[in-house]
Amino acid sequence: MLTEWPPMADNLIEWQVIERMHGEEIILPFTYDYVAWPDVDAAMGLLEKSSQFDSDHNALFSLSRFEGMLVNRRYNVAELVVDIEVLEEKTRQLIERLENQRK
Repeated sequence: MLTEWPPMADNLIEWQVIERMHGEEIILPFTYDYVAWPDVDAAMGLLEKSSQFDSDHNALFSLSRFEGMLVNRRYNVAELVVDIEVLEEKTRQLIERLENQRK
């Protein structure tokens, strides 16, 4: 049981990094052509208007490519959560086994 844990944890860490980078390097930059994201002052409410441009979210959300990116992201994150739950259960079993051996 103990030898199974590190590869499982390493795999989860790797996939978490992949998914974070997928969002930061692919999905978010893709939106820049369609949405005028507010600057820091606007986000903090220091400006009256959130952006000098009118954001057209409809154009972004009507794209099948963007929908595909989000569907893929949702699937990958859901699978990651399942893997986290498996590792959590294996960790619980390992701790229980170690505690039983101490007795």
